[in-house]
Amino acid sequence: VTILIIVLLKRFVNKPLVEFQKGLQSFFDYLADPSKKVQKINIDTEDEFGQMTKSVNKSIAISMKMHSEMSQLMRTMDKNVITSETDDKGIITYVSEAFCQISGYTKDELINQNHNIVRHPDVPKKIFEVIWRRLKNGQSWKGVLKNRAKDGSTYYVESYISPIFNENGEIIEYIALRKDITKL
Repeated sequence: VTILIIVLLKRFVNKPLVEFQKGLQSFFDYLADPSKKVQKINIDTEDEFGQMTKSVNKSIAISMKMHSEMSQLMRTMDKNVITSETDDKGIITYVSEAFCQISGYTKDELINQNHNIVRHPDVPKKIFEVIWRRLKNGQSWKGVLKNRAKDGSTYYVESYISPIFNENGEIIEYIALRKDITKL
């Protein structure tokens, strides 16, 4: 009787759980690297495992579609929206391709730098003190800034800067979105 129970557990419980785990792991691998193939969970039964599998496979397909669309959107934004992120000290951690184009700097030249790298010397430091005070208080800031590109040329951006909070309500970084208004 014990051997029969063990055989039945392995066949009807353990095997589906292992199959289920492999399918989920392939999905998680895809999220980390979208070039990886997702292995569909292959449990074709009418019991609870089969019903759960159909539901999870459907959720995975929807998630993959959303992930693909989000990736396409992010690539489009990277090329067309002047964006940067900084840590809570104001050190640049991310810049978009559009930011690099307008500033004339490469990503490597900007990452780990302070935003002062593009600050135009005509802009009073007092303005940045006001901006930082607002941001440190958890508020967003919107306004126009005059910046200087790597080649010394001037460009103007309408900026929207906002703090990003963690689950405890603490500021962990800042994100800035900008629009080139130099021609205006």
